Amino acid sequence: RLENLTGSPTLLVRIDENGGLLSATVSKSSGSTILDLASVDIIRRASPFNEFPAPMASEYDTVAFEYKFLFTEQLVQRD
Repeated sequence: RLENLTGSPTLLVRIDENGGLLSATVSKSSGSTILDLASVDIIRRASPFNEFPAPMASEYDTVAFEYKFLFTEQLVQRD
C-alpha cells in the first residue's frame, strides 16, 4: 500500500520550435522515485506542445525551462 506520497520534484524541460519534447529530466528530486518518475511521465504525455509563435521561432530553435510539481495529499468528499 502506498501512503504519504507527497513531494515537489522539479524538472528541466526542453522543447523544440515545433513543440516537440527534447528532454524532461529531474533537476531536483522530490525524495520519492515514484513521484519523480510520475512527473516525467506527465510531461511526456502532455507533449507535443504548441509550436513557437513566428517571432519567437525566428530567434530560438529550442526553449528550456524548469517546472516544479507539487504532489499533495488532499481529502476529497465522496457523495
